[in-house]
Amino acid sequence: MKGRARRSKLPEGPAGGWGARLYGDKGMLTLSSVAYEFETNEGGTHLSGNLDAEIAKFPNDAKLLPMDRQLVPLTRPNMRDFIAAIEAHKKPVADIEEGYISTSSIILANIAMDIGRPVRWDGDKQSVIGDDEAEKRLIRPYRAPWIHPAAAPA
Repeated sequence: MKGRARRSKLPEGPAGGWGARLYGDKGMLTLSSVAYEFETNEGGTHLSGNLDAEIAKFPNDAKLLPMDRQLVPLTRPNMRDFIAAIEAHKKPVADIEEGYISTSSIILANIAMDIGRPVRWDGDKQSVIGDDEAEKRLIRPYRAPWIHPAAAPA
Protein backbone atom coordinates (compact mmCIF):
# COMPACT_ATOMS: atom_id res chain seq x y z
CA MET A 1 0.00 0.00 0.00
CA LYS A 2 2.84 2.41 0.78
CA GLY A 3 3.73 4.74 -2.04
CA ARG A 4 0.69 3.98 -4.17
CA ALA A 5 -2.82 5.30 -4.30
CA ARG A 6 -5.68 2.83 -4.25
CA ARG A 7 -8.98 3.36 -6.00
CA SER A 8 -11.70 3.33 -3.37
CA LYS A 9 -14.80 1.20 -3.71
CA LEU A 10 -16.89 3.99 -2.19
CA PRO A 11 -19.63 5.52 -4.35
CA GLU A 12 -18.84 8.46 -6.59
CA GLY A 13 -21.01 11.49 -7.23
CA PRO A 14 -23.82 12.89 -5.06
CA ALA A 15 -24.13 9.74 -2.96
CA GLY A 16 -20.49 9.67 -1.97
CA GLY A 17 -18.65 12.59 -3.50
CA TRP A 18 -17.88 14.28 -0.18
CA GLY A 19 -15.03 12.83 1.74
CA ALA A 20 -11.36 12.45 2.35
CA ARG A 21 -8.57 9.97 2.17
CA LEU A 22 -6.26 9.91 5.17
CA TYR A 23 -2.90 8.16 4.99
CA GLY A 24 -1.32 7.15 8.28
CA ASP A 25 1.43 4.99 9.68
CA LYS A 26 -0.90 2.01 9.95
CA GLY A 27 -2.95 2.35 6.80
CA MET A 28 -5.39 4.37 4.77
CA LEU A 29 -8.86 5.55 5.79
CA THR A 30 -11.20 6.59 3.01
CA LEU A 31 -14.29 8.45 4.19
CA SER A 32 -17.35 9.75 2.48
CA SER A 33 -20.66 11.02 3.72
CA VAL A 34 -22.16 7.58 3.14
CA ALA A 35 -19.41 5.08 3.96
CA TYR A 36 -15.87 4.42 5.15
CA GLU A 37 -13.08 1.94 4.41
CA PHE A 38 -9.86 1.25 6.28
CA GLU A 39 -7.06 -0.89 4.90
CA THR A 40 -3.73 -1.51 6.59
CA ASN A 41 -0.51 -0.70 4.78
CA GLU A 42 0.17 -4.41 4.52
CA GLY A 43 -3.14 -4.90 2.72
CA GLY A 44 -4.43 -6.99 5.62
CA THR A 45 -7.14 -5.82 7.99
CA HIS A 46 -9.94 -4.23 6.09
CA LEU A 47 -12.80 -2.49 7.88
CA SER A 48 -15.71 -0.82 6.21
CA GLY A 49 -19.17 0.47 6.91
CA ASN A 50 -21.98 2.47 5.42
CA LEU A 51 -25.38 3.94 6.20
CA ASP A 52 -27.16 0.57 6.42
CA ALA A 53 -27.20 0.55 10.25
CA GLU A 54 -28.46 4.15 10.35
CA ILE A 55 -31.20 3.38 7.79
CA ALA A 56 -32.22 0.31 9.82
CA LYS A 57 -32.45 2.44 12.96
CA PHE A 58 -34.32 5.27 11.18
CA PRO A 59 -36.24 3.62 8.30
CA ASN A 60 -37.87 6.88 7.21
CA ASP A 61 -34.42 8.10 6.12
CA ALA A 62 -34.65 5.65 3.20
CA LYS A 63 -37.57 7.70 1.81
CA LEU A 64 -35.45 10.85 1.56
CA LEU A 65 -33.79 12.08 -1.62
CA PRO A 66 -30.24 10.66 -1.96
CA MET A 67 -28.54 13.93 -0.96
CA ASP A 68 -30.75 14.33 2.11
CA ARG A 69 -30.37 10.65 2.97
CA GLN A 70 -26.64 11.16 3.45
CA LEU A 71 -26.91 14.50 5.27
CA VAL A 72 -29.47 13.59 7.93
CA PRO A 73 -27.25 10.94 9.59
CA LEU A 74 -24.34 13.40 9.52
CA THR A 75 -26.30 16.14 11.27
CA ARG A 76 -28.31 13.97 13.69
CA PRO A 77 -25.49 13.74 16.30
CA ASN A 78 -25.07 17.53 16.26
CA MET A 79 -28.80 18.00 16.75
CA ARG A 80 -28.77 15.63 19.73
CA ASP A 81 -25.73 17.39 21.19
CA PHE A 82 -27.39 20.78 20.73
CA ILE A 83 -30.52 19.70 22.62
CA ALA A 84 -28.40 18.09 25.38
CA ALA A 85 -26.36 21.31 25.68
CA ILE A 86 -29.51 23.38 26.09
CA GLU A 87 -30.77 21.02 28.78
CA ALA A 88 -27.39 21.07 30.58
CA HIS A 89 -26.87 24.84 30.12
CA LYS A 90 -23.55 24.15 28.36
CA LYS A 91 -22.02 24.95 24.98
CA PRO A 92 -22.68 22.41 22.25
CA VAL A 93 -19.75 20.72 20.53
CA ALA A 94 -20.50 22.64 17.33
CA ASP A 95 -21.35 26.03 18.77
CA ILE A 96 -21.87 29.21 16.76
CA GLU A 97 -18.26 30.33 17.19
CA GLU A 98 -16.96 27.09 15.66
CA GLY A 99 -19.42 27.50 12.81
CA TYR A 100 -18.28 31.07 12.27
CA ILE A 101 -14.60 30.08 12.17
CA SER A 102 -15.26 27.21 9.76
CA THR A 103 -17.47 29.28 7.48
CA SER A 104 -15.14 32.29 7.50
CA SER A 105 -12.19 30.12 6.48
CA ILE A 106 -14.09 28.75 3.50
CA ILE A 107 -15.36 32.18 2.44
CA LEU A 108 -11.84 33.62 2.60
CA ALA A 109 -10.43 30.67 0.65
CA ASN A 110 -13.08 31.16 -2.04
CA ILE A 111 -12.33 34.89 -2.26
CA ALA A 112 -8.59 34.13 -2.60
CA MET A 113 -9.32 31.64 -5.38
CA ASP A 114 -11.61 34.10 -7.18
CA ILE A 115 -9.14 36.98 -7.09
CA GLY A 116 -6.12 34.75 -7.72
CA ARG A 117 -3.99 35.74 -4.75
CA PRO A 118 -3.61 35.03 -1.03
CA VAL A 119 -5.83 36.89 1.40
CA ARG A 120 -4.53 38.01 4.80
CA TRP A 121 -7.10 38.16 7.60
CA ASP A 122 -7.11 40.25 10.77
CA GLY A 123 -9.20 38.22 13.20
CA ASP A 124 -9.32 40.99 15.79
CA LYS A 125 -10.66 43.59 13.34
CA GLN A 126 -12.63 41.02 11.31
CA SER A 127 -11.28 42.42 8.05
CA VAL A 128 -8.98 41.64 5.15
CA ILE A 129 -5.53 43.20 5.50
CA GLY A 130 -4.44 45.52 2.66
CA ASP A 131 -6.77 44.28 -0.08
CA ASP A 132 -9.81 46.46 -0.76
CA GLU A 133 -11.11 44.16 -3.51
CA ALA A 134 -11.12 41.14 -1.20
CA GLU A 135 -12.65 43.19 1.62
CA LYS A 136 -15.52 44.33 -0.64
CA ARG A 137 -16.33 40.71 -1.45
CA LEU A 138 -17.16 40.06 2.20
CA ILE A 139 -20.41 42.04 1.88
CA ARG A 140 -23.15 41.04 -0.51
CA PRO A 141 -25.92 43.47 -1.32
CA TYR A 142 -29.11 42.71 0.60
CA ARG A 143 -32.56 42.80 -0.96
CA ALA A 144 -34.41 46.04 -0.35
CA PRO A 145 -35.39 47.28 2.13
CA TRP A 146 -32.66 45.51 4.16
CA ILE A 147 -29.13 46.90 4.37
CA HIS A 148 -26.00 45.11 5.53
CA PRO A 149 -24.87 46.66 8.85
CA ALA A 150 -21.41 47.47 7.44
CA ALA A 151 -22.98 49.26 4.47
CA ALA A 152 -25.51 51.22 6.52
CA PRO A 153 -25.01 54.98 6.78
CA ALA A 154 -23.38 56.01 10.06
